[in-house]
Amino acid sequence: VPVNVLYLNTIRDADDRVNFIANIATQIYNWMLKNPSEDVQLIFILDELAGLVPPTRNPPSKKSIQLLLKQARKYGVSLLLATQNISDVDYKSLGQVGTWALGRLMAKQDIEKARDIIQSISPKETDKILSSLSIQKTGQFALLAPDVFKEVKMINARWLVTNHTTLDDIKVKQIMDSSGIREKFPDAIVKRGKSQKEK
Repeated sequence: VPVNVLYLNTIRDADDRVNFIANIATQIYNWMLKNPSEDVQLIFILDELAGLVPPTRNPPSKKSIQLLLKQARKYGVSLLLATQNISDVDYKSLGQVGTWALGRLMAKQDIEKARDIIQSISPKETDKILSSLSIQKTGQFALLAPDVFKEVKMINARWLVTNHTTLDDIKVKQIMDSSGIREKFPDAIVKRGKSQKEK
């Protein structure tokens, strides 16, 4: 699967960054109109939405992202948008979101925004879920996906960062001995050993 990562921290000027994202979103919009699909064919991920779709201002990125939020799913384009403060996002845009993963919320405004979202999906559990949001740990989320689940699901995201170390021959042998790899793939290991000896 092709993955394109656009690292925006090299764009120092905030206006340039907003214009760049607006341009990318517009390019995706134009592409999807020419390439409709019933299946998901592209996922557009924005790691931080703050300042791109604000409730009061109208930066160039706002219109292009709102167009995607309204129409992209019909063309096989999904959006994965993240923000630390949902109160910084335009309410009309929030209304277009179909699946939510709510992490820890501390600000009163964010909790009130979350109340409206949760109440529309799971009114009986609203107070219980809201009380849990302020005490959630890193990687814990309340998943609201009404098209898939009737109730809110509490999930734990796996920590993705792993420490990388250089392994010496002794450590490799220890891992091989304790992992059971030798038992699972005896033929492959023997053949590889023979070919190395032959060389």
